[in-house]
Amino acid sequence: AVGTLLWAKVRGFPTWPAAVEAPPPELLPPPAPANAHAFVRFFATKDAAWVAAADAAPFADRRDELVGANVLKKTSKGTLRAKYKQACDEIVAAAANAAAVEEAPKAKRRGKAAEASVVVHKAGGLMAMKAKKAAAE
Repeated sequence: AVGTLLWAKVRGFPTWPAAVEAPPPELLPPPAPANAHAFVRFFATKDAAWVAAADAAPFADRRDELVGANVLKKTSKGTLRAKYKQACDEIVAAAANAAAVEEAPKAKRRGKAAEASVVVHKAGGLMAMKAKKAAAE
């Protein structure tokens, strides 16, 4: 799905943090079968590619293994190492932002439930029943 954070591997390059994007309409279609590929944009470099499902893993599944790890070859240039660190920092921030966005509606619902319970506690009787019903909606 668009916005999914993942680790993507393209032949000749190290596994790199990426996010699934909708491909531009002028872009050639993915290699067949289309459902086995995702169009991704790589963090830090902003490069994009079609990535086979077999060459991608959910961000959370390999986060501890790859964030901050030295996955680059010893011969890699310092600029590539810096870009990899930047990419890791960007995907961690994106994951934190996504978690905050996902949590916001839950927190709002919990807040309403807490307000309703205060009203219930103070009002009692019929008012309490109305507050519970309103909070459930």
